[in-house]
Amino acid sequence: MNILKAIKALFKTEDGVKRTYPSEEALRILRQMQETEKQAAVLKERHGVDFNAFFYSQIPYTDGSHWDEKHVLNFPGPIYTGVTDNCGTGIEAPENVMFDHEGREFIYCQPKNYNQLAAVDTAGAVAPFQAYGFDGNKCWNYELVKSWWQNRAEWISQLMDPLLIKHNGADIVQLYIDYLNSDIAELDLRRYCFFLLNNYYPAEDNMDLPIIS
Repeated sequence: MNILKAIKALFKTEDGVKRTYPSEEALRILRQMQETEKQAAVLKERHGVDFNAFFYSQIPYTDGSHWDEKHVLNFPGPIYTGVTDNCGTGIEAPENVMFDHEGREFIYCQPKNYNQLAAVDTAGAVAPFQAYGFDGNKCWNYELVKSWWQNRAEWISQLMDPLLIKHNGADIVQLYIDYLNSDIAELDLRRYCFFLLNNYYPAEDNMDLPIIS
């Protein structure tokens, strides 16, 4: 489903006329956003302002692993998806979650702050198949990340699938493609590889980060 169109549709009646009041689904999403903000505030108070130190070193693992069914389009990091449902859950985290050509979810950007982490956690909690994995740090290693990055031309090719574009919208898909083509994505993965090799997240970019290209 197209995320932006889906949200706009919440404020329309069946005959296409815009609502002057939000639908029940819109109110549910609004309440969910409010709960996400509260959850993010609690996480920040509990774990401190250094989000990366918590996210990469202290994020708790879940009991179940979905690594053997990991979606290839997941951007490497602590969180990933296995075989999810295709009924439209995932819109709770639009800055981090996209849909493939079958409407199944994958992580296109690892959370950058507590709000995004709380949103992804919510998306995983409401997913019927419970196929979000939070044990990526136990499963990824330097060689796997480097191999994934060196195959990014294949991942970009898959992102051009017309059905995938239909589910997400061209603008959202282009965000991920631009990210994969950027120095920022490479730097993010070099930092992640540093963490995987040294068990702590680099505080400065001028540290000796691993090469992945």
